[in-house]
Amino acid sequence: MTKRKLELDPMDQHTSLLVRYTEKAKGLNDAALVYSLADVVKTMAVFRDSPVTEPYMAKLLAEIDAYTVEQAKRQRARLKKLQRDAK
Repeated sequence: MTKRKLELDPMDQHTSLLVRYTEKAKGLNDAALVYSLADVVKTMAVFRDSPVTEPYMAKLLAEIDAYTVEQAKRQRARLKKLQRDAK
């Protein structure tokens, strides 16, 4: 029996990575989240000519998606809390 390498299509690969980095983002404090997001943006600038199907670029895109969404959720939660406290 020969082993076959499981190939994920790019969308499945991105989804799998997105789940991983979403969990990671939830565990970061605000400062670490901002730092991680800035680090990914700087790294993407270096790899700007790479195709999005390249595995490392897929990883970076999943990270930036997860960190951006988590940051937006936290900002929304802080705004809602401020609005509740103002009443």
